[in-house]
Amino acid sequence: MSYSLADAIVSLVNEVRGNLPLGIADEQVSKPGAKFKTPTADNWLRLTFSDSVPDENTPNCYFRDECFFAVDFFYAKDNGIIQLTRDVEAVRVLLRNRNIGNASAFNATIKDLGEGGPWFHKQLLLTFTYEGL
Repeated sequence: MSYSLADAIVSLVNEVRGNLPLGIADEQVSKPGAKFKTPTADNWLRLTFSDSVPDENTPNCYFRDECFFAVDFFYAKDNGIIQLTRDVEAVRVLLRNRNIGNASAFNATIKDLGEGGPWFHKQLLLTFTYEGL
């Protein structure tokens, strides 16, 4: 397994992009470091990461770092909250308790962040680790 946050980010982003909810196109996903124009009426997702914090360091310099990956779901109020809830739950099942590339994902929490402008907003917060020399 490679000790690289960049590799973990690529693996997790690609996993979500390869399994987008029905009706969400790749152009409707805001990816880390990429330009993005927020849609005015369509549903969309935002993918973000936290900085890593070293979790363990052994005498032979083997590291395990814990990070957070957030998938924010913005669904138009006109579409209702039921499909949003189903889609967040489906992505949670896809990501949690799995090894994805060099990322080991385990805990996934859904947060209801309410309404903002024309959107219902929920966030899936995934805890993952990556490790190596």
